[in-house]
Amino acid sequence: LGEMAGVRRLFNESYAATSAEMKSIVEQSDETPARRLAPAERSERFESQQQRLTGIKIQGMLEPGNSLVDAAVSIYESDRIKYIEWQHCVSREHEVLTSTKKDTALSFDANGVLKLSKKDTVTPCDATSELQVKYCLTRRGLALEQGNVMSFENHEKWAEKLLSCRLSEPPAGYVRITFKQMQLADAKLFVVLGEKCRSGIKVVGTAERPCDKKFDEAMNSHEVQHLLQPMPMAQKSKQDGDSPGQAPSVRQTIQKKGGGKGGGKKGKTGRVW
Repeated sequence: LGEMAGVRRLFNESYAATSAEMKSIVEQSDETPARRLAPAERSERFESQQQRLTGIKIQGMLEPGNSLVDAAVSIYESDRIKYIEWQHCVSREHEVLTSTKKDTALSFDANGVLKLSKKDTVTPCDATSELQVKYCLTRRGLALEQGNVMSFENHEKWAEKLLSCRLSEPPAGYVRITFKQMQLADAKLFVVLGEKCRSGIKVVGTAERPCDKKFDEAMNSHEVQHLLQPMPMAQKSKQDGDSPGQAPSVRQTIQKKGGGKGGGKKGKTGRVW
């Protein structure tokens, strides 16, 4: 009797968990917030990743925030790749030190019923320097691996390429790539990756992750690479007033009024001091 009671309890709990998960999948919409991982599952994924990545200490500025990990898990469960912007790649330290806002908005559920929903909004992080961008990309790579979307090694390879293109010395007559170019190339990578993984990003059996299988092909595609090319340096504007419709400069005007030697007062030429 004791064993049968345990089996019945296990069956009821499994049925309740499966039913709740199936219901959330069916009723999911664009306004549905990302599913939060349970503390035990979150801790297990973190410890498993830390044991595998022995060359990096996941703490402080490198530890991805809970909202970032939940976003990666939501991407995997939706079976469609999605781009996560740099300012949303917050650290766990940033989440602890900054306040979380609750935004209230009206939305429709799967049945078309209007409801009032609340969504937690984390303050965006700063990504205005090369070091801050590197931290953001590292946290995003760790979160995407915890969400089983792609491996950290592939994402880190892309992060190193972005920073290498940014810090490389451009050819003569060209300027370094800007942060805007880096952001455009970063977003384009996920667009191309989504095109190559139309059948889904979930792992089937023991096969390789679909995103990992197509990652190198997407990263080396011409749609992404041409955005990381240095741009020509802007030419200096002419100061001689030779171009059509351009007014003469102040120096030219004064020199013409002053004339040549002896043309001015007491033989002085018009000169600009």
